[in-house]
Amino acid sequence: MESLSNALGEKVCIGIDFGSTGIRGYALSNGKIGKCFPNTNASLMGLDGMSFPTHGYIYDDNGPIYLPHKLAVNRDPEALKYGFYLLSGDPYPLMKRLRNAFNNQLKVKLETGITQVLQNLRAEILQNDAFKAHGWRIGDLSVTVPNQWTLEFEEVYTKLLARAFNWGLDEAKNRIFYITETDALAHFLLTSEEYVLVAKLLRGQDQQRAVLVLDFGGHNTNGAIFWVQSKKNQEPKFFMHGDAFTIGCGGQHLYYNLLQACENKYRAKLGMPPGNWLPAAAREQIRQKWLLECRHIWGPGDYLSGPYAFHIFDDSFNHVPLIFEKKEIDAIWYDTYHAGLDVIEEALQNLKRMTSKPQGGCMPISLVTQAGGSMGNKPLNGQVQGLVEKWRVDENAVVNKMGLDDDTVRLAKGGPRAVVDMITIQSFFQQGAAIGLQLKQHRSDEWDDSSAAVFYFCTRTESYRGWFDCELDGIKAGDEFRLVCDPWYADKNPNMRNRDPDTLPRLSAERGYVLLEGQPSVLPRPEHDGKCFIKADVKRNGNTMELILNMALVAKPNRARYNRYKLVERRLPLYYDGGNKVVHLGARDKPLEEMIRTGADGPRAPTNPADFLNSIGDSP
Repeated sequence: MESLSNALGEKVCIGIDFGSTGIRGYALSNGKIGKCFPNTNASLMGLDGMSFPTHGYIYDDNGPIYLPHKLAVNRDPEALKYGFYLLSGDPYPLMKRLRNAFNNQLKVKLETGITQVLQNLRAEILQNDAFKAHGWRIGDLSVTVPNQWTLEFEEVYTKLLARAFNWGLDEAKNRIFYITETDALAHFLLTSEEYVLVAKLLRGQDQQRAVLVLDFGGHNTNGAIFWVQSKKNQEPKFFMHGDAFTIGCGGQHLYYNLLQACENKYRAKLGMPPGNWLPAAAREQIRQKWLLECRHIWGPGDYLSGPYAFHIFDDSFNHVPLIFEKKEIDAIWYDTYHAGLDVIEEALQNLKRMTSKPQGGCMPISLVTQAGGSMGNKPLNGQVQGLVEKWRVDENAVVNKMGLDDDTVRLAKGGPRAVVDMITIQSFFQQGAAIGLQLKQHRSDEWDDSSAAVFYFCTRTESYRGWFDCELDGIKAGDEFRLVCDPWYADKNPNMRNRDPDTLPRLSAERGYVLLEGQPSVLPRPEHDGKCFIKADVKRNGNTMELILNMALVAKPNRARYNRYKLVERRLPLYYDGGNKVVHLGARDKPLEEMIRTGADGPRAPTNPADFLNSIGDSP
């Protein structure tokens, strides 16, 4: 007899990518069967075939706030994604008009418009013939968000998703997973059929790659570097190295700057003082010409030669040409993208540095992957290609499939892969992960290029190694410590067995990520010259996994006895982030800094220093 779960149909993970011009959806089953949801009216609205509009008409009461299948005539639209910033209390720079007009009525319109966008996407999913043919049901949601969005944004988003999907708030919190846009793009690109095929055919048994992932969205450009390990005939595995970056630049910024320039030209022609004088109909005329004609070629180079004119008509049907010379076209573009290009160039320098020496037994390869709707701007694409060539990353190292109908659905595809492939903290460490203590000497700007191992999983003996004595001699007053993690430590040292900690291989500073830094109450700075003793372990505590950390700073014997010891004992909660595929300290809904500040992370130092020092070597 068919089980009840099968009779009801499989619950599949739905990826949602809410952009500044369009929203995309994607369904992924546990068996990795995926389905996009096309928009048959997209071409009429200047959208790609996989996007539904995300603009709303919130400045008037002349019709519905949201129109999913057509453009309104003589009504002024607004990107509803900006509403998340206003509703979350964030002063986003492109929201000047929204902020000036904001009141309770506009707040309700923004919430209504965003909810209607999500409701329309839900309806499109449920009505899709292929979705119904599989007998699928909506399960968890993987929702992509900009890297810089905080918990305040997620609280607003969760409430609106709950309303759109007819869920209670508690149910929504359990079924929604937020994945950053950079992580979602990495999951799509690095698990794509094309990338995996190439990785499996690589020569040798172990190949390291440092991959710079760039996502050029409408109002943000996001990026991060990922370490990717490919073993022959196996799918690659990866994790994020360092922090992701976000720069406020993109196609919506470019359009915003253009609209400001049009406003200034229009005002100057009519001899008016500063203000918003462009009629709604004129703004919509500019927007439609932008979407359908020039947004892909606006900028430096030979793609668009000046002069270029927007022919608009005011409310009295008077013709007003707004003409831009070539130098004005270029100036608007550079004002939008110059800061972003500087950050991208810095990331390329880091990529070059990371791949300049062997890692994990081989010389790593550098790779740049890029995607996002704003990459449709040819001048931007050309400038990024020029930076890649300048920093001499590997030949043919740029992966970018422009022109595909589902190009903009990449984030919606990548997010569910992060959710479906979620692993436990135990599984993360059983890959061969290790934790190390890294030192930065007083008055130095650089951290040591390797770290002492304090906890690891030995894949050869399939056992955890923790709570052993680790001693660092020669510590100076003012030195700094931080914890780092190498998810593939055992892979780098395949013949390693449980060994004396003094002879353990050290963790590379380049191939790993920072687990804890800048918390002096956990990793205090020594006040005197001396030694550092540290023991670490990972243990289960109820439903959570914790990093248990005991640390002692022992001054030289000639110091007075009362200040001879600096002791710390902490139990720090761990959680696994399926987006960047690493373990973090803290909790998903509460930063570690807040837990440490409130004392919610675990016990403080023991009361008897001598007993603590004598206990080094015992189990917690």
